[in-house]
Amino acid sequence: MYENFKKSMFNVVAQSLKDFKKDDQAKFRLKLGLIFAVLPFLSIIAGFILNWFLLKSAVIYITTFRKDLDYIIDDLILDYLQIGLVEVWPWVIFSFICLLIAGIILAQLMLRPFDEIADYCNEFLCAENKDATFDADFSSELRLLSNFSDWFFTTTETFRQSGVLTKIEVPNKYKKIHKPVFESMFFLNKSFYVAIVCILMGMIITIINFALFDAIIMVVNHILTDSKVFKDYLVNMAILQNDILYITIIVNIISYGIFLLYLYNKVATPAFGIFATMRSFISGRYASRVHLIGYKYVRNQTRVINRYLDYMEKEYSAKDD
Repeated sequence: MYENFKKSMFNVVAQSLKDFKKDDQAKFRLKLGLIFAVLPFLSIIAGFILNWFLLKSAVIYITTFRKDLDYIIDDLILDYLQIGLVEVWPWVIFSFICLLIAGIILAQLMLRPFDEIADYCNEFLCAENKDATFDADFSSELRLLSNFSDWFFTTTETFRQSGVLTKIEVPNKYKKIHKPVFESMFFLNKSFYVAIVCILMGMIITIINFALFDAIIMVVNHILTDSKVFKDYLVNMAILQNDILYITIIVNIISYGIFLLYLYNKVATPAFGIFATMRSFISGRYASRVHLIGYKYVRNQTRVINRYLDYMEKEYSAKDD
């Protein structure tokens, strides 16, 4: 089972990188993966800038008393940039690749509830005896869509057995839903996923910040030749460095928090659109179809769902006239 999952995820990543120009789902996965991978760089850039200010203020303060060193200041700051970039670059590349893959997999997991519904509809339409069974994933993060889909397909199966589509009363708990609902399971699971990423990125951000701080120490060490003064000054700079580290980690957490809200909108709106169409259809409006504007990444799934509704209307609604 694990091997199949690993193989399927590998195929998803490979397809996303290969087919993003012609496949809307691949484009969506790659876009989400890139956003997921770029977010920590806001923290890294913030850390680099704050360390730059730390170095600049240190140099300005020290050279106030060492006018004889003014001529080498530009060279020392250039050394900081070179050393910092050399130290940081490998971690940046490693983080970007890992986060890109994680983001693509995350996007695929988000599409799974839509895939399950589309797979059932497709299996039903292709089966000669129309004996496909919808097995809802009740651990799905989109509870509204999964629970209602299970009830919807069970009810339409009953209609097929009787040979007639009949207007039916929708359960009360579904009647008053007129906009995307807050999916707590989605936020719980995705928060756990993002929390792991934040912890791992926090470790990498810490390594990067200390690499930048080491570059600052090397520059300051060229200016302060007195070991006692250098040691005292280093202690004070380390305090500021800790503050910089906390700021960069907080920026990373806030960035991913906003990203969670972005993810929620990407799945909650199309999920509500499919739910509302199914509710309308089962209530007797058999011409209802899923029409989502701006959500091309679920277009293939909605087309299959619409074909299923076309079939149900064509085969059974006329018998009820």
